[in-house]
Amino acid sequence: MKKHILIAAVGAALVAGPIAANAELTAYGKVNTGVAYIDNGNDADSNVIAVTDDASRLGFKGSTDLGGGMKALYQYEITISVDNGGFGGARDVFAGLGGNWGTIRLGQYNTAYKLVSVPTEIFGDTIADFTANGYSGETRQANNIGYSSPNFGGLSFGLEYSTGSENGVSSSNSTPMNASVTWKGGPLYVAAGYYSYDPLSGANALDSAIKVSAMGKFGGFKVAGTYETQSGQGTVLVRDTLNVAGSFSFGNNEVAATYTMSMAKGEGGAADNDRDCQMIGVGYFYHFSKTTDLNLVYNTISNDSLATCAGRMIGSASVANLANPSAGKNPSGLQAQLSMSF
Repeated sequence: MKKHILIAAVGAALVAGPIAANAELTAYGKVNTGVAYIDNGNDADSNVIAVTDDASRLGFKGSTDLGGGMKALYQYEITISVDNGGFGGARDVFAGLGGNWGTIRLGQYNTAYKLVSVPTEIFGDTIADFTANGYSGETRQANNIGYSSPNFGGLSFGLEYSTGSENGVSSSNSTPMNASVTWKGGPLYVAAGYYSYDPLSGANALDSAIKVSAMGKFGGFKVAGTYETQSGQGTVLVRDTLNVAGSFSFGNNEVAATYTMSMAKGEGGAADNDRDCQMIGVGYFYHFSKTTDLNLVYNTISNDSLATCAGRMIGSASVANLANPSAGKNPSGLQAQLSMSF
């Protein structure tokens, strides 16, 4: 599988010359790598020091002018595993058409629902990423047909429908649909999203999720929050999640903190007692430039007696202990990360 992805990436680079003669082509990427000290809270396990990788990627994107204000769009993006030198699976891969009426895309890509909370993720792609524990819509939707509206004075919306199973794999869900509404004005951002998972009859699965996000920037201060509530059918365990975060910037420096509460709620007989958890993260970010950051992040999680909430899975299997605490244990980690984009 990795060979096929590498061949595809090389092929995209080789055809860049011919394409560029007729279309805009941009190669881009991001490298998030570092080192972390991990304690998963299990008494019998040793603590781990390991090289980490958090969503590093390489991509190609571009457009072709079709005339009349219309253009054709394409993007091909793959995961890069910096910690072990390999290539992972495809990320955003799509083709589409755009104009003053909006954009239509076909393929696999981040959903409109997921993008609702991305601006509020002050600790996104670090060990303190609040989307790690049972959060909805955090993977790319395969077989997706999506429409994104133009901007109407700061207001925009998106609507997407998948013709296949959720995330491109056989599961208890089929033909999921999601939608979002976003408003940006000056220093403020407000958005809401809805995700319908369309579970198969009789399945123990999520059937919908709703989230609301907001962010504001006031001088050097940034404050952000996201709330999500899930519903399901059968005996699936669903959650309500609240995250609040803030940061203060001065010069090239930024200090930040985040708090997440994940509250279990049983549906259809699912047990939810003692399955809540809380996460606290603090960080210091030094911005060398617009493309290069040095991040120092500490994250700690407090689990109820039956909860197994964990931090973001970082790097390869060598640090998988962070994602596998025993029930009631309290994992934590300290991460130094270098983030570079191009």
